[in-house]
Amino acid sequence: TDRFSIMVIICASVSIAAGLAYIPQYIYYIGPSKEKGLTPDEIEELMKLGPEDFKKLTYVQQMSVVEAKIAKGAELDVTALRKEWGDYKLEVSGGVPPVWADASEVRKILAFQNQQMIKLASNRVTMQTFATMQMKQNAERKHEDVIESRLQEKRKMGEWLGDMFEARGYDNWYNMSDMYKTMLSNAFPNFTETPSSQLEEVTVADVETEIIGAMKVMDMHAGMSVNTEKAERWSNLFRIFRNPGAVVGLVKN
Repeated sequence: TDRFSIMVIICASVSIAAGLAYIPQYIYYIGPSKEKGLTPDEIEELMKLGPEDFKKLTYVQQMSVVEAKIAKGAELDVTALRKEWGDYKLEVSGGVPPVWADASEVRKILAFQNQQMIKLASNRVTMQTFATMQMKQNAERKHEDVIESRLQEKRKMGEWLGDMFEARGYDNWYNMSDMYKTMLSNAFPNFTETPSSQLEEVTVADVETEIIGAMKVMDMHAGMSVNTEKAERWSNLFRIFRNPGAVVGLVKN
């Protein structure tokens, strides 16, 4: 009995220590969102907006409205969230960089999305609402007009990605498709073996599994968005390989 008690204490201590050790990493990579929260009155006003005005809101504002609607059990028009892929060159040609191209904004969005998923997974009622919404979307995806619309967007998405690759110097996509397929597959791993979008009946357990998978991916991308120090270490290492004498300069610095 004494041995068992000792083992329980040791295991509990290790778990607590591991949790405490993760806190700095959580703050650095995900951390609490610094985005100013919306008041209930502000959210109420935003909920009254029509589809076109809703699309002009920031991502955080949109998701705050979505969360409020789900919490109230209100009907949610998911198509209002949809933004077309558009043209990559037009998006980046403006003076202000798009949100998805701004590392600090990307980190805010990932942090906010992480918090949203934690809230969702912590409430069984909203989880059930989400599962019901997913089943409704699954049924709508079988409509011919939706199938055609999604096919057109797939083509636009392909052009957008191709333009982004070339603009950022990944010109070898044309010759090295396997390498790019590998990188894309690694950037977007499966949330679960069978996505809820492919299920006839979506349960709370299905939604929970996907949320956990999505949070893992958010963690990964949040780390990528602030990983400049590792890039600098690789740069120094390559300099040493090319010129062993450079190590003297690095040590002095």
